Amino acid sequence: MPSNAIKVTPKTAVYPTVLHSSQWAIPVPVSAPISSAGTEDSPFVTPDGNTLYFFFTPDVKVPAEKQLIDGTTGIYVSHRIDSAWQEPQRVVLNDDLSLDDEGNLYFAHHFFENGQMIEADIYVAEKR
Repeated sequence: MPSNAIKVTPKTAVYPTVLHSSQWAIPVPVSAPISSAGTEDSPFVTPDGNTLYFFFTPDVKVPAEKQLIDGTTGIYVSHRIDSAWQEPQRVVLNDDLSLDDEGNLYFAHHFFENGQMIEADIYVAEKR
């Protein structure tokens, strides 16, 4: 990560969270070891609430084609044990990090509206 990287928090976000329902609380960052000064994105929690997948890159200023081969950027997984998230592990499908053994492609896609990200998802494209 760049030495001058600073973690964005809800208080410092360019586009702060806007709640449209009183049924939700203001979001707070997940504590270490998940949150870092890098960028964690597109989180997905399994229905049991004990496994977290997310995309991580140490420096969003690095072009995507270089992130692909930096050995760090990718999808990570962490498991919650006794209410504590464990050290995230990079998900490596095979030597080509975005392809599984059948040649299916895994990728994240972000949807923006008026300059603000409104949705982020992880997809798989099946090879036929």
